[in-house]
Amino acid sequence: MTRSRMYAILMALLSSAAYSSQAFGFITPSARTAAYRNKDLRLSSSRHRHRPFFERRQAVGVTTTALADSFVADQNHNEEQQQQAPETASLLHHANAYLETSTEHDYSYLHPLLESIENIQLGAGCDQDDAKRIFHGRGGVFPGCEHITLDLFSPVWLLTSYNLQLDDTTLMIVQQTIERKYANANATSIFQNNSNVNSDKDIEHNNNSNNGSDSLQDDGDDDDSCCNILYQFRSPTNATTQVLRGTVPNPHVITENGMKFLVRLDIAKNHGIFLDMANGRKWIRQRSENAVVLNLFSYTCGFSVAALLGGAETVVNMDMAKGALKTGQRNHELNGVGGGGGTDAGTARFLAHDIFKSWGKIKKLGAQQSANNEHGGYDFIVVDPPSFQKSSFVAKKDYGKIIRRLPDLLSRNDDHDHQGQVLLCLNAPELDTKWLQDIVSEEAPELIFVERLENPSSFACADPERGLKVLVYRLGGEC
Repeated sequence: MTRSRMYAILMALLSSAAYSSQAFGFITPSARTAAYRNKDLRLSSSRHRHRPFFERRQAVGVTTTALADSFVADQNHNEEQQQQAPETASLLHHANAYLETSTEHDYSYLHPLLESIENIQLGAGCDQDDAKRIFHGRGGVFPGCEHITLDLFSPVWLLTSYNLQLDDTTLMIVQQTIERKYANANATSIFQNNSNVNSDKDIEHNNNSNNGSDSLQDDGDDDDSCCNILYQFRSPTNATTQVLRGTVPNPHVITENGMKFLVRLDIAKNHGIFLDMANGRKWIRQRSENAVVLNLFSYTCGFSVAALLGGAETVVNMDMAKGALKTGQRNHELNGVGGGGGTDAGTARFLAHDIFKSWGKIKKLGAQQSANNEHGGYDFIVVDPPSFQKSSFVAKKDYGKIIRRLPDLLSRNDDHDHQGQVLLCLNAPELDTKWLQDIVSEEAPELIFVERLENPSSFACADPERGLKVLVYRLGGEC
């Protein structure tokens, strides 16, 4: 830990709160209110947030040098110990200690979020290009951060808050922490030769996204393509998207374990891939050689891509959303599997059908496609429905209707260990594993529970039953 490093980040934190360091005194609440009525002191401008933090400190019109110098001086006596200790823990512990005692608003709850940014590995030889959850406040592990998530959809950082909008100071602290991460790690090579950025105009643009433009950008001058930051606020009645720094290409291609997927980050809704399902895609890929797979509620067909890359013979994708299936077809093309183009040539089919009205067609396709299986049916069925989609699917009411159909669709083999298998997914916090297991016992007693897949470690939950549940079942011997 260098003193200059500690000084720089503390300055960033302190500048955001509009301090006055005159005799280490701070402006009163009334003075603060008056100051923020002045448009020159507001932090709402994306250009203002985009400026380097030293310039921004001057723009706020206050001096924090004395306080920062005092902070660094206090650390001189144990500098050697700090260098031996974890860098992030030392810096953020002391910075937050000052913030707790010095600010009108306590931002110390952000410590775990900032620490997660500091701890991520950036640079050559790392898996930084893979999309990943950086911080999962919604898991309830970090008190005060339950409304916050941070994802890396390389080359874009996506900060999201749910139901509670983040103030300008919080946005600035997070932005500057990400900026300093790149500066200190010297990681600008992370996206060199990155061919993933894709403004593919063949993909249907959402009518609500930036009036059909191919990218979003702030009004700053920085051209560092490594550090693009997007903030989204979501609530049941409102959703906003704001570029804090850089440019957000739409759509663009991200990777996961060697697979490529299109994402759109310019709208505050589903982006094209669910990062918490990474282990499910890995599971199917490892087992799908020569298999016939049914992918229900297929969305953008991530499971299909994984299965085909694992050697699946055929995958049938079914979803009511034609736009999602169109993106799914592009995902297959990006990965060189499935024939693409929506045709029957190749090993993937894309059916925009209502599942509840298509059981006959689904069963017929399973029998036709399973030429290598004398007993017919699907070797694997993936069921990954939305927990609640008005007029389409409500888990509590409709999941049982799906489960009761599965035994008749699965392949049956003399070897009980190679009977057809089902991957049942449920992402409803109010419904636990036991609820889903009880539904299976009631509607399809022929299915035998095998295991529950672990979620990625970055999606840790204080109560695992409130997170994603992915259960594996296989067809029993007596059917």
